[in-house]
Parts: sequence; C-alpha cells; structure tokens
Amino acid sequence: LESKLASFLGDPNFPEKITSKLTSRGERIIFYEDLYKQYSRLAFTKWEDRPIAIAGLEKRLIYDLQTYGGFGVFDDGQSLLRRSLLWQRGKDEPTLKKITFPPERHMNIPSWSWMAYEGGIDFLELPLGGVDWQKDKIHSPWIPDPAEIQTTDQAGSIELSCIARGFNLQGARANEVMIVYDIPKTEGGLLKCIVMGRRREEGKTEDARHYVLFVAPKGGSYERVGVGFMPGKFIELNAPGPSKWVKVR
Repeated sequence: LESKLASFLGDPNFPEKITSKLTSRGERIIFYEDLYKQYSRLAFTKWEDRPIAIAGLEKRLIYDLQTYGGFGVFDDGQSLLRRSLLWQRGKDEPTLKKITFPPERHMNIPSWSWMAYEGGIDFLELPLGGVDWQKDKIHSPWIPDPAEIQTTDQAGSIELSCIARGFNLQGARANEVMIVYDIPKTEGGLLKCIVMGRRREEGKTEDARHYVLFVAPKGGSYERVGVGFMPGKFIELNAPGPSKWVKVR
C-alpha cells in the first residue's frame, strides 16, 4: 500500500488514479485522507490562502470520486460524509487556531471544516468496513439536494443539520473514551455530541464504541469543537421527547 500511495501522490495524472478499478474503496479513502493530512501541514505565508490553494484539486477529487462536497468534506450519500467529518487536530499539534479571513475575501468557512483552522490534521482511526454509519441523522449542504456549493463560494450559510445528543461521562474509564478538542480547554457543560457511527463487531449498543463530533452552542446554532469516541451507554441515544435537530455552522 505504501508504494501505491507514493505512486498516487506523484502521478502526473493525479487524481485520476483514484478511479481505477484496481483501487479499492478503502484504498481511495486512505489516499485522500493522507493527501489532506499532508496538505494541512504545509506552511502558508498567508493562512487565509489555505482554502483557495486546494480548491482546484478538491474539484478534481470530487469529479473523480463521483461525489459532492467542499471545504475538505465529501458526501456520496453513503459513508464519506461522516468519515470525512471525523478529522481531528493533528497528533503533533498542541492546538489549532481559527483563521481570520479578511472582510474583503467574503470567505465563509464552516467550523466543521479543517480549512477554517491553522495547523495539521489527522483522521480518527476507523476500521475500514467495520463501522455501521448513522443514516438520516445528518444532512449536508449537498444531499438530498446536490447544490453546487464549493469551497470558494463567497455567499450563503454553509451548515449541517444534525441530531445533537447529550452525554454524561461519569464513571467512564480512561480507555473507554477519547476526546480530541480542536482548541483545547473548550470543554464545558453545554457540549453535545453528534453520532457519526458505531463499531460493528461490538455487541450491545450500550457497549459499542460510538464515533462522534462534539459541538457547542454559538449564536443560535452550534459550532464544532472536536471529535472522539465513547460507548453508547454514555450517550442519550433513547432520550424521551423529540430529537433535537440543530444547525452546525
């Protein structure tokens, strides 16, 4: 796989190789994740150029993957949306820092995009083919209505519609839970989690590892603050009353 990855990144016809019948879906996921991890670690003289510099490449990836997306996120109506949202602050980064975009740029980069931050990213380590992804619990700007919203768009509100759930980690053991904050020291009692999926091979729902986004309220909507995992028993999966749909911007 390492030689394939090197060939993929150095191919002058990149990223057409991603559509090869000889490349599995799992390999394609690893390829684009590695590409974004490498790109996010490039140093920019002006950090506000970060989303613009990758826009052309991202359009090619979207075309060759036959999917929709923008802002470093893909949505194929299957698992790509949830998987690509589960990026995390790079293991070598003490913190990320929000990019301040000049007003004249009119850039509208959502908090759930790594392009809104300075610093390198990684992705949660997820078992390929080993996650049961949530269905109909998160709606992107692209599906079910495949709007042509791209990273370089300068107007409109780019948001996710999601079911936000409460959680309580009282009694949790250290090896059961992982939270990676984009900017450390942001934890608080108002945090909610959005379930992306759960590990398939683990038995009861309450014991299975659930992969989640963490969000916090801000100005009538929510913003992303991190990612991680925890067993279902700590999440309000079957709370009484109607589900709480929120906008994440």
